Amino acid sequence: YLYNVYNSNITNNTLTSSAEESLYIRLSANITARNNTVIGSSNERAFITHNNLAGSWAVYDSNNFTAGSSQTAAYLYYDYSDVNFTNNYVYSPDAIAGYYQASNNVYSYNNTFESGTSYAFDVYGTSGLLSIDDTATSGSNIAYYFYGTNDSRIYNLTASSGGSTSVYIRGVGAADNNSFYNLNSSADNAVYFRGTTGATFYDCIALEGSSYDFFANADGGSNATFVNCTIGPKYVYANNNLTVKWWGETIVNDSNGYLG
Repeated sequence: YLYNVYNSNITNNTLTSSAEESLYIRLSANITARNNTVIGSSNERAFITHNNLAGSWAVYDSNNFTAGSSQTAAYLYYDYSDVNFTNNYVYSPDAIAGYYQASNNVYSYNNTFESGTSYAFDVYGTSGLLSIDDTATSGSNIAYYFYGTNDSRIYNLTASSGGSTSVYIRGVGAADNNSFYNLNSSADNAVYFRGTTGATFYDCIALEGSSYDFFANADGGSNATFVNCTIGPKYVYANNNLTVKWWGETIVNDSNGYLG
């Protein structure tokens, strides 16, 4: 338990607990945790950060976070520092594996989130998330749950689920100005919208829904734009908007072969 700790490194450890969090960092600043194995129990989360200080930074790199039964593996909770969460393996057998809640300015790179029966990854009430090359896999639930989050950029996400939905985007009031680039998503519903606004998808790698590539439910208020994405079966309830665009390039030559 690190409380009010500054400028510290946690490296090459194996951390386990049968009763409390295995690694808990709170009200701290400028922390590096690298190459650790953090194993939780059925009583508490494996790893949690809480109320770390604005204007500071944290690096969580190349760790293995494994939860016990019914617990989250890695939880960034109201973390006000600038977080680099990179190259981590995050697993829970039957609860949310990775959870970013109200933690702004997170850089998430090349992480693998896996859950057996719950969400692989959940981002809630967050602003300014930059995610690159993350993978989210759920055996029977939502792979990537994006809830009430604004001004975020998601690049090269691979999400898959053996259940109903791979990427689930939901608004709390509104989830504005979010962009997904090069999405690869597969499940019963590849992309599911519920009461959200302002999400744009560019240059999708694949949308593979066994029922629907895109589904916007009856809550309404969704505005989804797909640019250079092939969308197959889709279901859009009334009061939702779906826009599909294609970028093209036109070259015009005159009879002498000169560009016009």
